[in-house]
Amino acid sequence: NQGIAVDANLVALCQGGSDQVKESLDWGIANYKTYNISVVNLTDFEDSGNFNPSEYSSELQTLYNDGIYIVSPVGNGGTSAKILDPAADSPYDHGCGAVDYTDTVWEDPTAKNPTGTQCGTGLDFLAPGVNDTTTAYDVARQRSTYVNYATGTSFTAPYIAGTALLLQ
Repeated sequence: NQGIAVDANLVALCQGGSDQVKESLDWGIANYKTYNISVVNLTDFEDSGNFNPSEYSSELQTLYNDGIYIVSPVGNGGTSAKILDPAADSPYDHGCGAVDYTDTVWEDPTAKNPTGTQCGTGLDFLAPGVNDTTTAYDVARQRSTYVNYATGTSFTAPYIAGTALLLQ
């Protein structure tokens, strides 16, 4: 096992549109006691273009009020780019950015477009996010495989979520 909270049980919910985001959050609210959910990781929630802070504020507030710790990545547009929602505008979410192996805020000035941790209000934590080893599900082989060299703030939110779980 790899990761921060290796004995954690995971509940994975996928969303493919605005209605499904709301359904996923509502499901979490309705089932957090049944499944002992104490941390919610909203990775790729912000990149989907589906987040409207006012549309989901009630759900995030309810999760927060129920004692559930919420994390999301801040975005990969570079240090001068505005942090993405929900981290930017939700008081209930904790925004996660990436550092490299030298504990320096991730930025890639050699990229064609600005790349790196988006910085500013809403960036609450930094965690490893450059050349991380992660797992992915290989549909063709019907098994999990290790994927090396994954980079981005989406890989930092699980570190923070796992750490929050262990601290609880």
